[in-house]
Amino acid sequence: PTWESAHLQLLDRIGDSGEVTLAAQSSDGSITETFFIPIDNWLGDTKIVDLIGGLGITLYRPSLLSVVAGVAARGPATQAGLQLGDKLIRANGMNVKQWDDWVQYVRAHPGQTTRVDYERDGVRHVTSVLPDTAYDSAGKPFGQVGMWVVPPQWPASMQRTFHYDFWPAGLAAVERTWQMSAFTFVSIKKIAVGTLSVKNLSGPVTIAKVASASAHSGLASYLSFLALLSVSLGVLNLLPIPVLDGGQIVYTLLEGLLGRPLPEKLQIIGYQLGLLFILVVMCLALYNDIAH
Repeated sequence: PTWESAHLQLLDRIGDSGEVTLAAQSSDGSITETFFIPIDNWLGDTKIVDLIGGLGITLYRPSLLSVVAGVAARGPATQAGLQLGDKLIRANGMNVKQWDDWVQYVRAHPGQTTRVDYERDGVRHVTSVLPDTAYDSAGKPFGQVGMWVVPPQWPASMQRTFHYDFWPAGLAAVERTWQMSAFTFVSIKKIAVGTLSVKNLSGPVTIAKVASASAHSGLASYLSFLALLSVSLGVLNLLPIPVLDGGQIVYTLLEGLLGRPLPEKLQIIGYQLGLLFILVVMCLALYNDIAH
């Protein structure tokens, strides 16, 4: 029923080969077709960003009107006199029909003065803005003016709201926790056998960035992220690696089977190897953070 549901299903297919089967219905519900999309080590050798896009599908998005939602203090847009509610019309004579038209133009003209035609309270105005020059991860320059857009309005027919009573909500929470736990174990297995790229390992920098983004999206998004992070850490802590709780469980089970403690020297070697493994994974995750 939602794109989130589709993403959760597709997560299990990362690194797989074969087919992804999709059933799609026409907008009026009169026709349903089934599509078979061939995959080969699907997204296994890349850092996963867009699961739906990885199938060659572009999601529908409502058009972003070229209406200003806010400007950064002391930024180029503020210096040009642009304000909340202004509607952009032209940039150096080029028609600005959607916000993307404006963004693409500004990014392509860093450090170049741009004549801007805009409308405020039904009255046309003209100003000039000088985009700042910034640089992407590859060192390529792009322009920015410190201005953001009014969020798009989704049609009511495309919105889905789900409500649960107390007990059904608890069952849904348990089901989601189990689903994400299983996904974490499967992902670890795929990384171990090489069907999933180690580029998907992330460390504290990525965690902080995602935490910040989720906090800006609202309390519900932030709490959901914390829950997901907690589940992931809980699952990782249960891996049978000495120095983790999972390793302690393995040692305890072996003691129960043997009827005596494991030799101290063997336990120390296990702890050293486990600590070395954890440090290597931590360094790899931190390297990925910096590289990204």
